[in-house]
Amino acid sequence: MNVKLLFLLCILTAFIQEAHAQGVPPRECGTMEQDSINRALYPQRGTLDEFEQALQLKIRDLNARKAAGLRTQGTVLFIPIIVHVVHNGEAIGTGLNISQAQIQSQIQVLNDDFRKKLGTPGYNTNPVGADIEIEFCLSPVDQNGNVLAQPGIHRYNGNKTSWTRNEIENQLKPTTIWNPNLFYNVWTVKFGGTDANLLGYAQFPDQSGLSGLNPVGGPASTDGVVIQYTSFGNGFPIQQPPYNQGRTLSHETGHWLGLRHIWGDNDNCDPNTDDFVADTPLQGSESRGCPTNKLL
Repeated sequence: MNVKLLFLLCILTAFIQEAHAQGVPPRECGTMEQDSINRALYPQRGTLDEFEQALQLKIRDLNARKAAGLRTQGTVLFIPIIVHVVHNGEAIGTGLNISQAQIQSQIQVLNDDFRKKLGTPGYNTNPVGADIEIEFCLSPVDQNGNVLAQPGIHRYNGNKTSWTRNEIENQLKPTTIWNPNLFYNVWTVKFGGTDANLLGYAQFPDQSGLSGLNPVGGPASTDGVVIQYTSFGNGFPIQQPPYNQGRTLSHETGHWLGLRHIWGDNDNCDPNTDDFVADTPLQGSESRGCPTNKLL
């Protein structure tokens, strides 16, 4: 797997999402905001630039190994997911307590995107488009090895109709998270309060064991991704266009794996603070549709 090409996924999924005006426009991705909060709480994490510099060293090492013939055959990585469906007592398949079918449709989209599957929106003919060789599967068992009645699904009655990020980080996640060394934790919620217009956010990877990365990060109890329940899955009645095709989780999963936004989260096209990947022109903001020669 060419690690560099993994960054393309974040770009492609950003193209798909389109803003809609229903009161306050969605803030869409809250990952960078949350990362700033986490780094303020845990200064030992170092800066985001230090993280990127270390990651680039690892990418160069992997590319050198590939060039030397030390990696000649692709290896598909399988990552088990547990989806924490956070509801307020609704019956399964209604309201916040989304159905098993909706969850399964989301995992299908995630794999379509990461595996560049022919005949799906995740497929492209661009020469730098790649099969990322990562697949996600709904875990058949819980943390203790017991078979789950609904694979990969943990339904949790939070006795609340909506959640702010502060409540999610300090109450919900620590209470419900499954061992992050064994599972990719994903929560579906209805965002509320000052975060009511959020679509999702992720926590960047910590304690990965990669050379050069600071081993100290945010607590394991907050690892994972949180997604607005109406943006989770593909084509179900409770979902709100244009965020009804499952690409929000594809986007946030990219962040969970360490990807930055295409514009590097700055607005000045500074080559020293871009997305750290030389596969696209410098960008001053997000891209939508299929723009050409876009710099600002």
